[in-house]
Amino acid sequence: MLLLAEHEKQVRRQAPYPGVGKSVVTDGPVVRIHAGTHGQVDLVGPLGPDPSGPVRRQQEAFAAHGEPVEWKAYGHDDPALTAALLDHGFTPGWQRPLLIASVDDFRGPVPGDVHDVGIDPHGDHEQARRMARTGGPHRTPLDELDADGTAPYEVCVLARRRAGQVVELGWAHQLGQTEFIEICGLVGEHTTEFLPYWIAWSPRGRYRYLGGNRPEPRFFVAEVDGPSYDVLVAAGFQEVSTVRTYHWSPPDPGPRTRPVRMLIANPEYREIWDAVYEHFSFKPSVHEFPGKVDPSPSMTWHLDVVDDDRLEAIVERGLRAAVRPGELLRFLDWQHVGFEFDPSRVGRAEYPDWPGVAYPDGDYYLNVTPDLRLGTFGHPWEDTLCVFGADLLAVVRDDLTALLGPPIRAS
Repeated sequence: MLLLAEHEKQVRRQAPYPGVGKSVVTDGPVVRIHAGTHGQVDLVGPLGPDPSGPVRRQQEAFAAHGEPVEWKAYGHDDPALTAALLDHGFTPGWQRPLLIASVDDFRGPVPGDVHDVGIDPHGDHEQARRMARTGGPHRTPLDELDADGTAPYEVCVLARRRAGQVVELGWAHQLGQTEFIEICGLVGEHTTEFLPYWIAWSPRGRYRYLGGNRPEPRFFVAEVDGPSYDVLVAAGFQEVSTVRTYHWSPPDPGPRTRPVRMLIANPEYREIWDAVYEHFSFKPSVHEFPGKVDPSPSMTWHLDVVDDDRLEAIVERGLRAAVRPGELLRFLDWQHVGFEFDPSRVGRAEYPDWPGVAYPDGDYYLNVTPDLRLGTFGHPWEDTLCVFGADLLAVVRDDLTALLGPPIRAS
């Protein structure tokens, strides 16, 4: 079938974008995704005559991370895969139809009573997210997209209100560089009236503005059953296969939080920056330097000539050594997205990269503990790096002086 062949070629045979706090590892025809809290396996090629080896390797990898794993097997996959999963202790989960349709069948006027929660004047964000946790299981939960750091222009969350309450909800996005719009989830009294909105809505203009490009969408894809299945099939979606999940949990579960969490424009992030402004008496300026009061103890080095890689390695090693067991770090980028992360679970094989940098490449960059006890403060216009906190200075002082020369001030 043409629709299934397009899904295999475009969706299943490409490694997914990892998302914030996730790492993607390719193991031959298998891609595994480590999220810290859970794992996922995708096939990007044929497994070969004996899938037991790849299944065992993924299981061992997730056991090392302490992550429960979900493996999706499609009805048209080799039956030997299902047998191998069962032989290795995976248990079957839900099964749902895989539905695909051409977007051309659903072009039309956008309904007036459907609104985009992302630009909603009624403030339905929290209600929509609570509602998105009901029903399902969804192809891609909205909470997962949020945790992945999906940009607001990347996903379209639609709602229909009645008597002041959201009664129908759906969310969708275009899958990477494919021609597929993924219907991630549907909740409520489902109709097909969301579909023309999703066709009209598109992040492609945003991508062109950012210097990128995306193909025009040609297909919808959904994994639904129950009333949603009936409505979509009646409207012209075709059932091209089925998908079943298989689950396995390691004997020793790991942490229940992602290694990295994005900090963005929300009250928490504003409170974090409020504390920074107060702690440093921070007054940003491109003319008056340093625009802050250096904490004590601290040392500040000039960055006129610097080996970026060596600088980052020194700071990263120092922060790892200076934080307390179990303590998190924050990378703060003035006026931009920040990150909170576990330094013991980043920057090594099969884990996310170390978030952020020390060198202030065009903006104020901070790497700090939540209590601002220690860290670094990079000043982009003074071209300096301030390192503060006795424990951190003890680790990096000599190496930074060897790299950058004597500090220009200390307190």
